[in-house]
Amino acid sequence: SPKGDCIISGDGDGTLRLWDLAGNELGTPFEGHRNWVSAVAFNPQGDRIVSGGVDGTLRLWDLEGNEVGSPFEGHSSWVLSVAFSPQGDRIVSGSEDSTLRLWDLEGNEVEAPFEGHRDSVSAVAFNPQGDRIVSGSRDNTLRLWDLEGNVIGAPLEGHSNWVRAVAFTPKGDRIVSGSDDQTLRLWRVGTWEDELRYCCNTLMHHVALALPPDLPPDPEKRAEIASQACEVCEQVWTRQQSAEFAVAQGSALARKGAVDEAIEKFELAKALDPTLTIDAVARANQLAEWG
Repeated sequence: SPKGDCIISGDGDGTLRLWDLAGNELGTPFEGHRNWVSAVAFNPQGDRIVSGGVDGTLRLWDLEGNEVGSPFEGHSSWVLSVAFSPQGDRIVSGSEDSTLRLWDLEGNEVEAPFEGHRDSVSAVAFNPQGDRIVSGSRDNTLRLWDLEGNVIGAPLEGHSNWVRAVAFTPKGDRIVSGSDDQTLRLWRVGTWEDELRYCCNTLMHHVALALPPDLPPDPEKRAEIASQACEVCEQVWTRQQSAEFAVAQGSALARKGAVDEAIEKFELAKALDPTLTIDAVARANQLAEWG
């Protein structure tokens, strides 16, 4: 639950059960599904539970096990995943019928089915802002959606097996996924323009770019602060881009006569990008001679 004081479970006997943290059952089993309960979730307020079942329905419950309203019907096969929106006014479900569906709390479909996956939708999650949904599928991909059911960008490909679980980071700028290929993967949300905007906005307020009176007088301290600013950009660079930056740093150091430090940067670049064939020592000495 959101408060962390109880746990909800779904069972193969078609029931849900509510437990305290000592493993004691609270109340009686929640009965209503006609087959396995394959997915459960609390709402953000902690006073409602949604369940999805092999019977193809979703059901809404209060904490006493009373069914709230009628079953949500629309999926043509097993419901494998469910999630509430951060505001608690919408529910998204994923099914073996390869679709996602968005519902209000009365069980009405808010939009047409979200279509795009080529196999079962095994995991769904809202972003913290409530305006995006991520799904994971047995087709090995993740997909990002708006609330109208439009796919945002290309499928996120990389897993070699069924995607079992997905979640957004608290800021909503990253997605983590878990798969039957026994790996977790971390994905960036948005386009490269979004990432560039994030970097620029962050650097805009960095002390290294403030007016000189605001910087420490010690040159070494200034260099350390500037290095921290560069690390902000490195968060969104590929290894190849990081290698290019290390080469640029090495070249600048070599021209200032800091040959040993330049060699370290060139070696770092080669470690980041094995396709680089530069001779670190020769390049540093050559640039130092040129000044």
